[in-house]
Amino acid sequence: TNQPTMRLLTGDECGLIKETLPEEGRPKKIDKGPTNSCSHPITVKKGIRRIEQDVGQSRARGVMAMTWMQERTTFAALRANSSIGLWES
Repeated sequence: TNQPTMRLLTGDECGLIKETLPEEGRPKKIDKGPTNSCSHPITVKKGIRRIEQDVGQSRARGVMAMTWMQERTTFAALRANSSIGLWES
């Protein structure tokens, strides 16, 4: 079945905005008998994408709030320096 993929958008105090696709980062089940939780660590970069590739980090650009706009096709981020950024999803 074609179920919609869950997307998480996050912003942090240093201005990074990232999109995460949890299913992409989930470790694949390997049938090798019993294992502990450390045997198959999640690949951190798989399923995570930085939204603004060419922008540096700074506390002045820290993300204070985020919201969806226009029927969830666009989202906005309010930054610590009072600027507002808009992105098409």
